[in-house]
Amino acid sequence: MDTLKSKEAVTRAGPGTKNVVNSDKVRPETDSFTDRFRNAFIRKAKNDVTRYVIDQFFEGLKSGAEPESIIALFSEDVDFDIPAHEKRALWMEPGSGRTGVADFIYNLHEETVSTDFEVGSILVDGAEAVALGVMESRAGNTEEVIKSEFAMNFTVYNARITRFRLFENSLAITAQVVRNQELVSSYY
Repeated sequence: MDTLKSKEAVTRAGPGTKNVVNSDKVRPETDSFTDRFRNAFIRKAKNDVTRYVIDQFFEGLKSGAEPESIIALFSEDVDFDIPAHEKRALWMEPGSGRTGVADFIYNLHEETVSTDFEVGSILVDGAEAVALGVMESRAGNTEEVIKSEFAMNFTVYNARITRFRLFENSLAITAQVVRNQELVSSYY
């Protein structure tokens, strides 16, 4: 009788599946199509979460949202860096964790007034994302207009940004902010 149950279960499992007998129960193993489908579904879900978090980040920046709402998108121990020249604008100062992000956001709000912020492309692959765009702002202390193309690299895990890099022409931006043209000319 047990053999009959197993044969019936194998027949019901359908073609293209392997069957594993575990005591009296027979259950189908997933085949490569099912694995690929599951993996594609998981990747799509990761892409959707990553894209949602990144969209929230940019919406906060563009709308002038309270800094706390932007900072909340980052994990406590976020790996945060803005590679910059040693003589930096205040918001480019190195920091670590969510505290570093908070310093960056607060200093950016204090030192600049955004006049234009455009994200051209956002590329998402699972937990990784890269955004390309252009930002323009006025430096508070000089009223100098700062315009720079940027690339931002993100890693999102558990709906929080766990890694962040901002790549921009920090040397030229710093020179504009501090009006130190000697700094620029010594490097070009």
